[in-house]
Amino acid sequence: MVKAESAERGIMPGVAARLHTEGRGSVFLKGIPANDHAVRPYRRERAANLALAPSVPAPRMLWSGECGGWVLLVFEFIDGARSADLSPASPDLPGVLDALSRLGGTGGALPSVTMNLEMLQERATALLAKKLDGPQWGVYAEAIAALSVESLTGEILLHYDLHAGNLLTASQETARGFRAKAARAGRTWVTHRAR
Repeated sequence: MVKAESAERGIMPGVAARLHTEGRGSVFLKGIPANDHAVRPYRRERAANLALAPSVPAPRMLWSGECGGWVLLVFEFIDGARSADLSPASPDLPGVLDALSRLGGTGGALPSVTMNLEMLQERATALLAKKLDGPQWGVYAEAIAALSVESLTGEILLHYDLHAGNLLTASQETARGFRAKAARAGRTWVTHRAR
């Protein structure tokens, strides 16, 4: 490494930096202490990026690991990339829509929402174990019992954090990609119920 610069910060805690390397150009590093309360999204982002198909228009994760008590992710650095402008009549919109349209459909370019199924079932079971008052708890128990890989598997783009800051563009003609940490493929009903 020749030089490090703080990168534009998002809403997640941790460190974000552009690292200039000798002979290999730049990379984007993000990390968080492994014992931080916000480490779980970093680990989900790692899992999502490991599952991405090559056709997904997103910066590639080049390396990830846990070193010195930190969870670290290293991505390709997209020179000149910026958050997409999503305002009406923005010249970024056609490229953003094109990139998003290539994510769904046959071929499963995105990781499945089922990669979170075990975590969701654990959380739901813990919540039900509290035995809170109200008639709705029986309905929730039935829903958890019926939740299966088959009930969630689908080809619709599900993204719970789709906003301009998670859409990157390097020119007005093309959207270079998006941050894939919150993107999954699944059934339409998942997105309707998750709101």
